[in-house]
Amino acid sequence: DPSTKILMLGGAFDVDEAQLWEPHMGPIPRELEEGIRADLNKHAFNAAFERLITRNCLGIEVPYHQWRCTMVEAFYLGFAGSMDKMLEAIGMEKKHKRGGQLINLFCSPAPKNHKAIWYDHNNRPAEWQEFGGYCKQDLKVERNLWHYLQQFPTMHDWDQHQWCVDQKINDRGVPMDTDMAHAAIELWDDERSQLTEELAELTGLPKVTRVPFLEYMTLTFGVELENLTKDYLASLLKKGELPPEAAHLVSLWAQKEAKAVSKYTAVANATGDDGRARGMFQYKGASRTDRAGGRVIQLQNLKRPFVKPAGMQPLVDAIKTKNPQLIRMLYPKSVSEVLGGAIRHVIEAPEGRSFAISDLSSIESVVLGWVAYCNTIDETFRSGKDSYKVFASKYYGVPYDEVTKAMRDFSKPPVLGAGYMLGWKGLILYAEGMGVIMTEEEARRAISTFRDMYPEIVKFWDWIYKAIKYTCKTGHPCDGYRMQIERDQDFLRIWLPSGRALSYYKPECRMMPAPWDRTKQIENFTFMGMNDSAQWYRISAHAGGITENIVQSLAGDILWSGITNADDAGLEVVLHVHDEIGAETDDAVAEQALATLRQCMIAKQEWNRDMWLGADGMIVKRYTKD
Repeated sequence: DPSTKILMLGGAFDVDEAQLWEPHMGPIPRELEEGIRADLNKHAFNAAFERLITRNCLGIEVPYHQWRCTMVEAFYLGFAGSMDKMLEAIGMEKKHKRGGQLINLFCSPAPKNHKAIWYDHNNRPAEWQEFGGYCKQDLKVERNLWHYLQQFPTMHDWDQHQWCVDQKINDRGVPMDTDMAHAAIELWDDERSQLTEELAELTGLPKVTRVPFLEYMTLTFGVELENLTKDYLASLLKKGELPPEAAHLVSLWAQKEAKAVSKYTAVANATGDDGRARGMFQYKGASRTDRAGGRVIQLQNLKRPFVKPAGMQPLVDAIKTKNPQLIRMLYPKSVSEVLGGAIRHVIEAPEGRSFAISDLSSIESVVLGWVAYCNTIDETFRSGKDSYKVFASKYYGVPYDEVTKAMRDFSKPPVLGAGYMLGWKGLILYAEGMGVIMTEEEARRAISTFRDMYPEIVKFWDWIYKAIKYTCKTGHPCDGYRMQIERDQDFLRIWLPSGRALSYYKPECRMMPAPWDRTKQIENFTFMGMNDSAQWYRISAHAGGITENIVQSLAGDILWSGITNADDAGLEVVLHVHDEIGAETDDAVAEQALATLRQCMIAKQEWNRDMWLGADGMIVKRYTKD
């Protein structure tokens, strides 16, 4: 935003006293400007913010490699959340609470009934002086946090290089079709109004809100709904146990309350005048696994598309008509489902350009098999077989070539989830989330089949949990499976084959109720982490959860190797999601770019020379997942 400006800037050299520059008092001090321009490391918490402000407001282009992000260094040690949350967890001095109030006072327009448009040093001198003190105190606590982090293993040079590539990708931005986004928003406004009117007409309720709707369902049909959450209602409808009229009303409610356009709204709000959305990826933003986190539009949790690549443009054209009736006529889905399934296609390459999209083949299964020395899994992929069909062949007792699509679809949840120690109850819920309904008997047999097929994985679960508990209690290191586990002050650390470590803060072994029998006490490995409400609490981790952390971390290392290889090869990477990389390329060289991207992704590193890697890809005008 060109209206962005610097109100004050705090900085310090090494351990020197903090300096404060207020632009209204004169030009930036010479020493401070020379320091910013010099070939020196610049440390900041969320350094991307300072980097962009320095470039866009000061007009000083500081090279990526000179920045050091304290936030990312904290993520590397397993911390998460805001700086205040991290400082609270460590027990260090936090930023003054008054700071948030002062930021709102000076960085937001004044209320309309006030004479001033903005508050500043002239009309709020006392608060402005407080603001300057807060800026210097903020710098102090940032510096204290950095000094604390230096006690522990710091990020590798290749981590820093990856962060630089991450910044380049975020600066490049993702090209968006904002016309589609705005059309989707208007389409959904119309559809939601129609759904609300239909519910009101069918129920006779003056206002179709949560409590009256629940009461109506109970009084009219004797149906007592536990809640109105999306997953619960979807499960209820899939079971088919509701009376037809009640099921229709529940379906209408579920459609009305769907978050169908939240991401389209994010696209509309985040896309700049050049048609690109930026700042969408946070390096090491996924807690404990070091994978990238999604920001702004959050590409990490998009619904799967329901049309093939050839059907993308007709679908987009239909959405742009803003006509709900046409959508329902063309596609056998609710409007909310259509919009959810079309969200990837809002990412559109500019005229004369395309996306080369490539994803690593079954990467988590590949890594899990490699970690556990499971030759059966390794041979499955090396022979070109489908791991879902291999499982289905064993589960159903049919030859591999006679496995049906239904059998293969049923096998996806156990293949993807059972490797992380899911029990039969957990598998039922996991499968339900993937649209697969399992009975208790089926889930029990699926878990048993998986563990019988891959005993090496079961053996690894046993080893990893015994090893981390041994090291946690004794402080002695433990080696095995290409890994080393160590205790280092307030951390338990798992050194991975890639040379990077997973860190668990304040580890303890505690007696806790067993998940399968709450009357039975078992010894659990626990550590401090962030919950969904952004609060620090003690997390109990079982062997499957630790296995998942290890596998996803190594899979992330492999993906990042592909990203940096692609960048070194001159490809313009614009997005990456879990196991997938997307590069923007000229149409004339798209095939060559795709071939290069695939080779970049399957190139081995020294630590995984003996691992099988595969990658598939496609060239598209709009983003999709095949």
